[in-house]
Amino acid sequence: MFGIAPLIVAASALAAQDVSRPIGREWVYYPNSNGIESRGKDVHVWHSAEGPVADHAVGVLRLDFPKKASSFELEFRVRFGAPGDVPTGVELWSGASKPLEVLADPSGGKLRVVTSGKELASQELDDVWRSFRVEGDEKRTRIWLYGKLIGESPSRGLPDMLLFGARKGREGIQTEAWLRLDRLAYRVDTEGPVPAGPRMASGKSGAEGPQELGIEAELADLRQTSALGGDGELKAWRWTAIVRIRNGGSQALDLAELPELRVLTDDYREHLCRPARSAASGDLEPWEKGRRAIKPGETEDVTFVAVAGSPTPSGRPSRVELGPRGRAALLALPPP
Repeated sequence: MFGIAPLIVAASALAAQDVSRPIGREWVYYPNSNGIESRGKDVHVWHSAEGPVADHAVGVLRLDFPKKASSFELEFRVRFGAPGDVPTGVELWSGASKPLEVLADPSGGKLRVVTSGKELASQELDDVWRSFRVEGDEKRTRIWLYGKLIGESPSRGLPDMLLFGARKGREGIQTEAWLRLDRLAYRVDTEGPVPAGPRMASGKSGAEGPQELGIEAELADLRQTSALGGDGELKAWRWTAIVRIRNGGSQALDLAELPELRVLTDDYREHLCRPARSAASGDLEPWEKGRRAIKPGETEDVTFVAVAGSPTPSGRPSRVELGPRGRAALLALPPP
């Protein structure tokens, strides 16, 4: 089976008083064998299984900064409770790199702050709130602890994901932890900071969802395929889906303007897919506007392909959505 579907929790419930708009669109919670919940402005993870497990509770917040964003600001607090033997904490991701980790390391009873593999701080592990501030742009990420700059590291673009909890794989007891997001904002060129709220969503602003367009959709096939370069060497892994779409509306549906498809996998990554067609080269390429449309009342199988590949295979699919966040249709996964 593909595993347990994640829980979707609105991040607006976690916004601090000084943030005028919600922090992100939504958290995606993966309780797995343990517990995770929102209480006021806090996210809480803890070990709820009867014994050691390898699949731990984790929450994921997709940042989805707009392409024109030039820098970002993040402020948060974290504290730890009942100790375990599995590292638990906060990870800030940018593609395949981690510009920040704040982890409870039970092996040494320490709180470790790490950037790009380099340790910036190590403190005795206790249950007090610690406050962090992170600022970054396309080239550098800077980190403050209790208002003091403790280090910086090179960046590869702005971060795209905030992860809180513990990753799967290591069997043991998950350490209890709380996270409180106080501020999340981005800058556009010389503008002041903009609270990262509804503008953070991927896709076009005000884009219509499948229901508004009269789309009835069914996921017919979903697989991860490898793409080869001209020399026959592996170039990338990417997700490809076939969606059976029926046009129940009154207007033709241009394939180039169909809503986006998102594949969420159990390694907490999100893969954005767009409609594509077979090219003369045998590869898949995006549809051009006006080239093909689904007429009212007609049904067609449409291929969607991930806009970005990965050098290694990703995890198994846990959720597939068609349409912009907030108006997306959840598609049932096909049998494994």
